[in-house]
Amino acid sequence: MYNVRQALSPAWANLQKTRQRVLLPRLPSLRHKPRMFPVLADRGVIAGESWVDADGQFGKRAYALRSAYAVLDPQLSSSAVLQTNPATLHPVLHMLYSGRAAAAATPAGDPPCGTAFGGDPGVCAMRQQRLARLFEFPDRSDLNATCREYGIDAVVVENSDPVWREAASWIWSQAPAVANKYVRAFLCGTAAAGIHH
Repeated sequence: MYNVRQALSPAWANLQKTRQRVLLPRLPSLRHKPRMFPVLADRGVIAGESWVDADGQFGKRAYALRSAYAVLDPQLSSSAVLQTNPATLHPVLHMLYSGRAAAAATPAGDPPCGTAFGGDPGVCAMRQQRLARLFEFPDRSDLNATCREYGIDAVVVENSDPVWREAASWIWSQAPAVANKYVRAFLCGTAAAGIHH
């Protein structure tokens, strides 16, 4: 009788040895493997659904966002509210680097809208819809009014947001507080008027 386990045993042992020789020197401990996920995803080594954007620019975008938030931080009060596109599917970088509250969280999650600690998902959904327009449509006529209505002090736009691709968009006609290849951030509401709350 043919035993598959015995037949594969030498091959399995060789695979394990190879993996240890090749992979372990680069990843000395388990604690480093989660850090490698975005790098491997950017290079196309990891396929499938992921919290990392599929454009292969996650590392560059992460650095650009972190740098933008570092420049923006001293321009804002400690209680300032920052808003990114609430329709984004990958808010991880903003949660890591902004250090500030948001007027509306992303729609994904359970419960939706980040209302696990309170709040009405219906009200939040309406807020998200209104705020998402800032990131979708090139006209910024309601930017400051929207910021004042929701207590937002800065709006952070990424190159993955629809307004970025519109040459006539408000993000190209208004002076940003900080800008780089991936991010443009704008003071608005009371922060644009120089009033810190």
